Amino acid sequence: MSLSAHQRTEMKRLSQILNCEERELQYLSSLEQAELKYLYEQVHSAVSGEMSPLWPALAKSVRFFPNRLCAKITQEALGPYIAAQMTRHLDTKTAIGIGKHFSPQFLAEVLQHTDAAEAGALLLKMPVSTLKKSVLFLLADQQYNQLGQIVEHLNKERILALAKEIDSPRALLQIADSMTHKGRLADAVAHLGEADQLALVEAVVELDMWDAALQLCAHMVPKQQRRLREVALQLEWEQADWIEERAEFLGLSDILAPLLGREVEPEGLNSLKKWIPKGLSFRGKK
Repeated sequence: MSLSAHQRTEMKRLSQILNCEERELQYLSSLEQAELKYLYEQVHSAVSGEMSPLWPALAKSVRFFPNRLCAKITQEALGPYIAAQMTRHLDTKTAIGIGKHFSPQFLAEVLQHTDAAEAGALLLKMPVSTLKKSVLFLLADQQYNQLGQIVEHLNKERILALAKEIDSPRALLQIADSMTHKGRLADAVAHLGEADQLALVEAVVELDMWDAALQLCAHMVPKQQRRLREVALQLEWEQADWIEERAEFLGLSDILAPLLGREVEPEGLNSLKKWIPKGLSFRGKK
């Protein structure tokens, strides 16, 4: 039975927390992604509850070793799950000092067990070069949900830097789909070249991800929306009316007017009348 990318993620996380091989968990392959995620959360809750006194003690022990040695011991003996739990009890400087000696793949696996909201300060201060390498591993493994969580907690400069490393518009779309605050990726999409934007539109059609795309475009300024419309019009459209209906359903019809090709005409001075004190007029003296 072929597993989806999301199912593979949860199976990998379960194998790491249980310290076993993924093949030993094949009997769980019939479970849906949501069921596997729930199972992971239950195991994590049980393990963290039982082992909670151990994590701060392990974190304190790192001060006796050089960062490079700590990274080697953690990577070879403890594994990514324990590394993620230890990180919660380390100051940002120490965590970054150790993390930069992890292999990019191991750091990517640690991030899969990390709550991005809790690690926000770490993600903002981690060297961009280190973060890029791990993001590429997550991307290759199609870990779009985790990538979305990471992007949610980065600033604009870091998001743009990472977006340049993601050479797949389809991947950007799937990352955006997993995000609550899709506007964080709006500038990254707006900065894409024409060919990449066209590939993005084709991915929207192929993957039927209109809601995510429209919500993303709603965070673009009119100029960016008009440019994306010009690119999209290179394709033959049969869904134009449906797209407008969907934008209306999402409550985005007005804000997406430039994208939908129906710009709102300015009202001119008449729109200011309600602010003019009574007795004054726009007309000159007779």
